[in-house]
Amino acid sequence: MIAVWFAIILFFIIWGFKDYKKSFLTYAAVSLLINAGMAIRYAPPSIGVSLVLNLFFVILYHYKEKRRYRASVAFPLKSAFVWMSASIGISALVTWVNGSVSGITSAINNIFGIYLFIYVFWNVCNENKDIKYFISCLVIVFAISYGYGIFEYSTHSNPILDSIKSMIPEEYSEGKLAMSDVENLRDGRFRAQSLFYISILYGINSVLFMFFILFVYKNKQYLNFGKKSLLLIVCFSLFACYTSNSKTPLVAIPIFVLPYVLKNKVVFTLFAILSLVMLANPKSVLSLLGNVMNLEAFDVKNDDMSGGSNVYMRMLQLEASIEYWMKAPIFGNGLRTGAMFSERDPRLFGCESVWFRTMIEKGAFGLIAYIILIINCLKVSLKYEKKYILFMYSLAFYVICSITDINYTMYFICFCVMLKISIKTLRNNEKGNNLRNV
Repeated sequence: MIAVWFAIILFFIIWGFKDYKKSFLTYAAVSLLINAGMAIRYAPPSIGVSLVLNLFFVILYHYKEKRRYRASVAFPLKSAFVWMSASIGISALVTWVNGSVSGITSAINNIFGIYLFIYVFWNVCNENKDIKYFISCLVIVFAISYGYGIFEYSTHSNPILDSIKSMIPEEYSEGKLAMSDVENLRDGRFRAQSLFYISILYGINSVLFMFFILFVYKNKQYLNFGKKSLLLIVCFSLFACYTSNSKTPLVAIPIFVLPYVLKNKVVFTLFAILSLVMLANPKSVLSLLGNVMNLEAFDVKNDDMSGGSNVYMRMLQLEASIEYWMKAPIFGNGLRTGAMFSERDPRLFGCESVWFRTMIEKGAFGLIAYIILIINCLKVSLKYEKKYILFMYSLAFYVICSITDINYTMYFICFCVMLKISIKTLRNNEKGNNLRNV
């Protein structure tokens, strides 16, 4: 299997030297399915496929391609990304001072794999044809993941991820792949994850992809889809979210939907009527929802640990996170200490929220950096997209992260493409208005 990972790395490196733009945009879409179990070295410092290729594309861009590919609009999240990278670097330094090198590799993965990578993506995915090509790649990636997800859900088996997991030495397997447990079903339902490393990421990315496509669909020059194709994508995305059996994306969907509801009078009327019916018959609605998801997870008094994390467990996590934060309040305890403390303290239960993990690992500096990132994304959304779709897309994502911290690559690449389209649309409208005024 390691030979396969070498082949993937070699393929993209050779293609990158021949055609940087297409190879990079293709990899940006494919990278969503590359997990930590796909590595050529597992012992610390581990060397994963994504680490090698992220470093390759970022370094090659800065030393060779920077003059050729530069966006017409400066990267709007630059200051926030600098803050985030600084907080990661300081946290990694704290880990190193405390005698661990794992923080260094985590820092490289985060800074190069997310922040520098997205900066390069902003500059490379610039022209209309680039945006269209990337969207096509992303559609293919999710078509494959949805098809495989249906197979997995039907057979309750995932031979591809099982094969990857079997190659990971047991002593280094922690946190790399979270395979669904067929024997311990959540609410009696199997949790599909398709080709993603954990089921919750399958559900969240499917929802992010669905609302991304709904946004792009309005701009016909970027997506050659009819209404039937769009409906299929929506159906497959919702089915993927359902089969992932995760509560988190369900919580955020109303936020994603809100701008679409408000702009259509008919839909808004139906939404208002449905809301009134739900308020008038809360017991019936709760009974109906109980058939779809485990509502005990939202019961503050519930201390049942089965079926995933609940409100009671989150309160314990918050309590424990504050305790560990107070041990190093300014710069935190260092990268990966959230996972280390979770092994010792069952109250942390994995530090699921980004806020818990940030306060433990990066301290007050990290919390400030993260707040700057959120504010920056929301401000930029309002500046260039006037229908609040991009604003709600960002808000919903950060609500998701507050519940369960996940990989940010999918959100950032979709955010960049949506922002590019919004800027181009805004400029075209301004040109049209200027011509009419002449």
